[in-house]
Order: sequence, then C-alpha cells, then structure tokens
Amino acid sequence: MAEPWNSTLPCPRCAVLQRRIAELEARVAQLERLLEQATRTAKRQAAPFSQGPPKPDPGSPGRKPGPDYGPSAFRSAPPPR
Repeated sequence: MAEPWNSTLPCPRCAVLQRRIAELEARVAQLERLLEQATRTAKRQAAPFSQGPPKPDPGSPGRKPGPDYGPSAFRSAPPPR
C-alpha cells in the first residue's frame, strides 16, 4: 500500500527547485548591485584639468582685439592692370 502524502517532507524535485531559486535570487541581487555601481560611476563629473596639468603660460581669454582677430574674411584686391 502506498504511503499517505505528508506535507512536512518535501519532494526531492522541490528541494532542487528551491536551491535553484535561491541561486538565481542571489545572482539577481549581485547584478542589481553592479548596475547601481555602473550608473553611479557614469554620473560622476570629471575633475578640473582632467586632461593633464595646466599650461604654464596660458593665453588671455576671449577674442583678440582689432585686426588680430581671426583670418581676414576677404581676398585682397587684384593688382591694377
């Protein structure tokens, strides 16, 4: 005669599935921590002079005054004939 079903004794397959669920939940938690860390790192701003030390003699800021500003926009007049 078959033994009656007892809810206190888990079946072997249930134990395997419970272990698998616990492993997957641990993996999800690990991946969520990695994602949060990567997101936090992406929001961090760069430090001043992050591309090397500052220049020893930097030029004055802004436009150059008068004719020194940029290349001339027009060609010179052709020579007279």
